[in-house]
Amino acid sequence: MDKLLSRASAFVGLGPACTVSISLSDEDKRKKVPTIKDGKQETLLVFTDKDPVAGEVTLKLDPGKRIEHVGVKIEFIGMIEMFYGNYHEFTNLVRDLDAPGDLVSSKTYAFDFSNVDKQYDSYNGINVKLRYFLRVTVSRQYSPSIVHEQDLWIKNIHQL
Repeated sequence: MDKLLSRASAFVGLGPACTVSISLSDEDKRKKVPTIKDGKQETLLVFTDKDPVAGEVTLKLDPGKRIEHVGVKIEFIGMIEMFYGNYHEFTNLVRDLDAPGDLVSSKTYAFDFSNVDKQYDSYNGINVKLRYFLRVTVSRQYSPSIVHEQDLWIKNIHQL
């Protein structure tokens, strides 16, 4: 039902003018872990503390559309979320992908978060969740920003 409503709103012109997608450079070779997010099963890519997080962000514009933006950025975020709505960010790295301007066609940006300290393992419990994710934000001045998030699963290997 939500898909039908989003297609109808996009057809009328109320939906976002672009679609954001994140593809990681070695996602076909990575191990995957099934998790549950918001009641739906999701498969996440597994990274260790030494692995670089690199890839491409693609902004796909609808034909005939144009977006005026005040910047495009990607963030690597490590966050602890409590059941009661509290959260704590322990890692937040930002890379600017594009300066303010107009986007008139689809565009792809490369990003690389190498040598990032991923000190904790990902955890998804009843009362607390520790998560790492990538957030792409297309900031716009007079319209709501376009935001897309992709979760990552971190599993550190400790040698004894």
